[in-house]
Amino acid sequence: LWVVPKQHEATARQTMDRLCVAMRWWMVGRLASMTAVGGLTTLGLWIIGMPVPLALGTIAGLLSFVPNIGPILSALPGLLLASGHSPSMVLWALGVYLIAQFVESNAITPMVEQYAISLPPGIVIVTQFVFVALGGVWGIIISTPLLVVVMVLIQQLYVNQTLNKHIEVTGSK
Repeated sequence: LWVVPKQHEATARQTMDRLCVAMRWWMVGRLASMTAVGGLTTLGLWIIGMPVPLALGTIAGLLSFVPNIGPILSALPGLLLASGHSPSMVLWALGVYLIAQFVESNAITPMVEQYAISLPPGIVIVTQFVFVALGGVWGIIISTPLLVVVMVLIQQLYVNQTLNKHIEVTGSK
């Protein structure tokens, strides 16, 4: 707030507060999703008799932090490990990963997004492609949180303040 002119301090403070709330809810949503994916994957892999289901479930949960691409990458270690056992184990493991992602995408994420942050999937994917081109792995990791920040800034400073059209800012529920 030191660099903001006195007449704009209230707007800057309100915008920063909304950014904090939006980022907090986005993180809560991601953690809920990650926990669900990790738990479902661990349980499924344990049921089919896969070795080290907890480690593979943890990997699946951690990599689901990155939407769209993380789930694909998280399945690779499990499928490689399953290929060392039998072709049928590969199919069972693939089924576990697909079911975990299906449940997360169609049940858990919509429920969490009612209370957390809802981002348009198309914009998320485009942002990820741009940031992976600019920053590689780190670019894709920061792309979605940065998208939340940009959306809040556009909604708060441009739409609400400049255009004087009062909309609900992302994450301000």
